[in-house]
Amino acid sequence: MGFAARVGDNKLYRYSTNLLGRHQADNALTAIMAVRNFTRLAGVPLTQEMIRKGIANTQWPGRFEKIRDDPQVYIDIAHTPKAAATLTETLRLLFPNQKILVMVGAHEVRTRENAKGIIENLVSDASIVMATRSYHKGMHVHVVKTLAREARPGIEVHKSDDLAKALEMAIALAKSQNMLLLVAGSLALAAKTKELVAGCSPKNLLFFN
Repeated sequence: MGFAARVGDNKLYRYSTNLLGRHQADNALTAIMAVRNFTRLAGVPLTQEMIRKGIANTQWPGRFEKIRDDPQVYIDIAHTPKAAATLTETLRLLFPNQKILVMVGAHEVRTRENAKGIIENLVSDASIVMATRSYHKGMHVHVVKTLAREARPGIEVHKSDDLAKALEMAIALAKSQNMLLLVAGSLALAAKTKELVAGCSPKNLLFFN
């Protein structure tokens, strides 16, 4: 994704990033300004070429990260209502005509209102929802399914308490209906799904909270 910005000397500079979504241009610009201020205070040289290479080579695992083809599977660690809304906006921008299957869960410590905001934004453009839970402190799948139904009455919702089974069903559904599969709602859900797709045991991936 390319973007242009006026930085420091008020000249217009063009940058390119592998990160997807318009908000990533804002994130990159924030990083550029922080680095410029730090290097100026530290007396360290900084060139536009160094900035361009840094932005172009930035990797951010878990941020709209593609982990599989056929069907396309993306994970995102969005776990706040605002982040979920930004993710949905990115989907609309990049895949305007693509049907979406959202596999969603939430952390068990979220309040119902907070979880509702996350799930409501994630399923707003979905054609099908798969409600599930992470192996690490996942919110009960019945609650996730209920919140998805409240957000989108009448939408097709499937559920499974077991993440591996939920992913298997979601992949089969997405492939049979030519849909993109998005997995989001909590950091643990995204990370453990990535482990499953890689053929690893997600139960071996430990979290501190």
